[in-house]
Amino acid sequence: SAFEIALLALLAVVMLFPVVWMLETALKDTRDIYAVPAKLINFGPTLDHIKDVFSSDSPVFSGFKNSVIVATASTIVATVLGVPAAWAYSRFQIPAKKDQLFFILSTRFMPPLAVVMPILLLYRRFDLPGTHVGLVLLYTAFNLSLSVWLMKGFIDEIPRA
Repeated sequence: SAFEIALLALLAVVMLFPVVWMLETALKDTRDIYAVPAKLINFGPTLDHIKDVFSSDSPVFSGFKNSVIVATASTIVATVLGVPAAWAYSRFQIPAKKDQLFFILSTRFMPPLAVVMPILLLYRRFDLPGTHVGLVLLYTAFNLSLSVWLMKGFIDEIPRA
């Protein structure tokens, strides 16, 4: 009905307003951002702020680069370790397989606060705080169970032939 469409359009405008405001602010010159009254439409767009954010000495760029490195490495390691495990659970008769798979899945249920102290002590012992290796190991440990479960479901669907 027309009422539902109008309501959905209003909700879309309300939900997208912060995104539009952020993009508009990124394209404004600094003096236009702080102008009173606010310049909503009549401003000269510039890409200087975007260029500053993605310059090599920007902390945003440095954080983005670190995130990409850690996410890529931990995904690769979790996949490399998870696929063979999932293949073994999918194709071979393993004693207590269901119990082992439940244990692997139950690691996802564990509250992170329950393992913070042991992990912190291990990280201090091996001098890992603040390193890419430390983050990759941590993310891999938390995501390996998900990798095994997802890949096992995928491998189960592949014919044995």
